[in-house]
Amino acid sequence: MDVEVRPCLEGDLPELFELFRKVYQYNPNMVKKSYFDWFYKETPFSKRPGYAFYLLLESNSIKAFAGSLPTEYRLDSKVERGCWIFNWHAFAPGFYGLYLWEHLKEQFGTVFFSGLTEEASRIYKLKEIPVVECTPRWIGVLNKDYCKSILGGDDECWGQFGPLSSLPGQEVFPVDRFEDHEEFFLEKLLNVRGYCRRTGAFLNWRFKDIPGHDYQLVRSANGQYGVFRIEKIKGYDQAVTRIIEWVFDDRLGLEALGLVCEASQSEGSILIDFFSTAPQPGRFLEHYGFLPEKDLGFTIPRLFRPLKPSSGISFGVDRSLGPSTDRMFSDWYITNADNDSERIKL
Repeated sequence: MDVEVRPCLEGDLPELFELFRKVYQYNPNMVKKSYFDWFYKETPFSKRPGYAFYLLLESNSIKAFAGSLPTEYRLDSKVERGCWIFNWHAFAPGFYGLYLWEHLKEQFGTVFFSGLTEEASRIYKLKEIPVVECTPRWIGVLNKDYCKSILGGDDECWGQFGPLSSLPGQEVFPVDRFEDHEEFFLEKLLNVRGYCRRTGAFLNWRFKDIPGHDYQLVRSANGQYGVFRIEKIKGYDQAVTRIIEWVFDDRLGLEALGLVCEASQSEGSILIDFFSTAPQPGRFLEHYGFLPEKDLGFTIPRLFRPLKPSSGISFGVDRSLGPSTDRMFSDWYITNADNDSERIKL
């Protein structure tokens, strides 16, 4: 069998984008070269030039592909290398997807992944990889009436939510970018033992260099920070606010939320949400009026462009990570900053 795995080249992009138009018909970003270059070409933790998007070819025909995002992660204070896998697709079940996965595992050692397809689920089960099928989510409400009329549910559902608490910013302030050289350490503040490194260079690449997105950054002088994005609900004048990163203690978080709420209300946002495996930042948000989604008793959509129900945000790690608190990776800080689930598709 004549099989080859290699990084894609500029000359592969026309054929690859034609495949993307079929596979990712609801994500037109994938056929924009500026977006593809941002996502897969010489990203902050890359060690080689060119694209980190891999093709599996048989007789010179593309049978599978996968994008890799090289990363460095801290685990028990040690720094190790790995990669996140995105846009992993095989055009036939069985050999091709697994062969490509093993190639990336050999290249990078630790493989992080997000999203569950039928083929992916089969391989995870085969390899006995632990999977978190629904990342914990916290929700705060800015306008109950609009939430009820647009998102569904009744007075009893939305009546669980109280007003959000916040304070004017004194020590927390907006910034355009982070300093490339700085790094944010999370072990003590968030009570975690593992996370992918949050350097200024990575956060700037992830949130400010990305084409077609508008993220807002807030921070304190002592190394605490947050990132959020306000997203219009498709077909409505109202919006929702997605907190992507929340690395504040209980005191400064109250000020940071004041800045988030001010920006959100100015753009007609009706709801704020945040996804995290680490419970600590969510518990701080609960002090200000957020509620954990798991306790609500009804489902709030996770997708707003278009507005529709969706499965939870899933992820897993193909590596022995030692004893963990539980299979929800609650001693890790993994958020939507680590995956592509919250980025604008339509």
